[in-house]
Amino acid sequence: MGIKTRIFELFVGWGRFRAKLMRKSLTTDEGEIAYLEGGNGHSLVLLHGFGADKDSWNLLAKNLTCHFHVIAIDIPGFGESFSPVVGFDIDKQVVRVAAFLKQKNIRNFTVLGNSYGGYISAILTSRFPDIIKNCILISPLGIESAPLTTMFKDVVNGASSLLLPTNLNEFRRLLNKCFYKAPFIPEFAEKEMLERNLSRSSLHHKLFYQTHLIINGQLNFDYALEGLLNEITIPIHVIWGDSDAVLSDEGLEVLLGLDNKFITLERLENVGHLPQFEVPNYLSDLVIDTVQSITISRI
Repeated sequence: MGIKTRIFELFVGWGRFRAKLMRKSLTTDEGEIAYLEGGNGHSLVLLHGFGADKDSWNLLAKNLTCHFHVIAIDIPGFGESFSPVVGFDIDKQVVRVAAFLKQKNIRNFTVLGNSYGGYISAILTSRFPDIIKNCILISPLGIESAPLTTMFKDVVNGASSLLLPTNLNEFRRLLNKCFYKAPFIPEFAEKEMLERNLSRSSLHHKLFYQTHLIINGQLNFDYALEGLLNEITIPIHVIWGDSDAVLSDEGLEVLLGLDNKFITLERLENVGHLPQFEVPNYLSDLVIDTVQSITISRI
């Protein structure tokens, strides 16, 4: 392990320590799933976005572990979890996360997902309403009828996805797209994060293009979220930054048109795609209020 990697591990470890989270792992039939766990009380399962990992929740979790039992998973193919050798579509990923939750015996929990993790969270909720108490989605992927951002228009028109960066400049462009006001990230951390993603670039390419289906010049999904969410009968709270340059916050307008009393919507002003980094304190208060109000009302 090089000196820069060691520094990065210390950097990440400090974030886990402050969040009162411990690194653990669980072995499923396919392989090892790494996760962070800490706190007590109602279980809160966190699912990260595409290209991210379990430690992307550390800033947010710092304020959550004193209220909840927090579990942040490395979705298979990302972070320290196993790399799938077959089955790169969203169905397989949902099955993998569900297998982890079943083996860990997590029930009556809240699932909170961002972007790609939000898409998985919504599908999980639709399939397992008997074990999921409520669902929080942050800028979720999968709303087919929402307008495309410039970033995804480029993908549909045949350009390489910025979510699959191949060099440091592309990685920095991606970070700029993710934030309204980008937080400071040390250069050694940028380089280490890029290197870790590049080590799985072929796998991430498969996961990306078997989730984001480009058909006849249109972006499609195996499950259009607007249809899926309309059928769910447990509380769903959708949060979106109004300056999201990755997935358009006009997805909220699509969801506003649904006839489902279980859905509530929240738009965050001057926030991008990753509010857990930009406004972690505000977002944690929002999550705490949402979970506690729903938990109390359903006792």
